[in-house]
Amino acid sequence: MATFTANPSGDGYVQRSETYSGRGAATWEEVAANSTGTLVNTSAAYIYVTGTKRTSNTNWILNRGLLYFDLSSMPADANIVSAHISFYVNTYIVNDPRGYWMRGYLWTGSTGSGLDDYNDWDENYITSEEKEIDSTGAHDFTIDNTLLGWLQDNPQGDASNNFPIMIRNKYDYDATLLADPTDINAVLFRSQNYASSGDRPVLNIIYNQLSAVNGVAKASIAAVNGVTKEDGTKVNSY
Repeated sequence: MATFTANPSGDGYVQRSETYSGRGAATWEEVAANSTGTLVNTSAAYIYVTGTKRTSNTNWILNRGLLYFDLSSMPADANIVSAHISFYVNTYIVNDPRGYWMRGYLWTGSTGSGLDDYNDWDENYITSEEKEIDSTGAHDFTIDNTLLGWLQDNPQGDASNNFPIMIRNKYDYDATLLADPTDINAVLFRSQNYASSGDRPVLNIIYNQLSAVNGVAKASIAAVNGVTKEDGTKVNSY
């Protein structure tokens, strides 16, 4: 087996903020479903993934993390065994006693200047398990299913071979959780711009390299692995 590792080619987060009191008040569900957000400085040292109801300015605050990784140097006939992102949680503020969970989604927005594609993800290729975050420090986040979904839909990669992933917290994809006006649920993890390179996000892929008989394409590898959709079915699997 071989290992492929990469830091993000780019990362950042998008924010949506709406008032929850007074005339024209928005519900949390409306904030989470809105089609636009504001790109926050992608040169920042931290990526925010939050779901917050802030009493000081009566606003809902929702942040979604965005990362993409250049896979151009990974062999085209790589048979993916496992994949995960290692990252370092710098700040953990969770007031909800039910804890904090997050999940990765295949982000379908464009990379680069298109980081503000706020609601573009593929529900079919979410990470198979939620990741619980209960402390600061180093964590691993399994993303096998999300990576294989991207390989299935992009057999030769996109123009820049950037694998994109969106990180959402449970207060975002299960909006019924955020009820108490004092709830502040925020996790900040260190970005590609963090001063210490050892604390930046890292994509780790374990793979076997298949024999290139008649040119094995990435689409075939994804099929061999068997991409699992949210409903439990397989995509092009044997």
